[in-house]
Amino acid sequence: TEDLPEKTLNKSSKTIKTTKNKNVTTTIDFDLDGQTVSIVAGDNIREKEYQKLIELHNGELNMIDGFQKTPLAYELTLTKSDLIILIQNYSKHLTSNAVFNFAKKNKIPIAISQSAGLQSVERAIYRALNGYAAHETSSADVDYPML
Repeated sequence: TEDLPEKTLNKSSKTIKTTKNKNVTTTIDFDLDGQTVSIVAGDNIREKEYQKLIELHNGELNMIDGFQKTPLAYELTLTKSDLIILIQNYSKHLTSNAVFNFAKKNKIPIAISQSAGLQSVERAIYRALNGYAAHETSSADVDYPML
């Protein structure tokens, strides 16, 4: 395969190419400043794309399988998290409870992404980073700083 450029800037967003010529574009302006973002989603869905998205915001990804069997498994993998993003459509109900309880007990900011889409995950990261509500609703008053 051909090497792809590391980063290409666009006037309205930052873009990075991943394998199979998929572009990962960020549209919200924020800096993770080296923080570790744990994304909890089954089957490590879109892991490479999430990795690139978080790199564009100067962070590190900790991908966690959302279909693990026991709550203890989450505690062991979430300990190095600065922020936690739970992808609701790709996690079991037991997972949601275990992850929320862990985040609350350890005072780690958490947000829910309704889907595995990159923009939905990016908005969830911004909400967790800035102390907004975990769930995004249509009436939410979040002023995302768009690029």
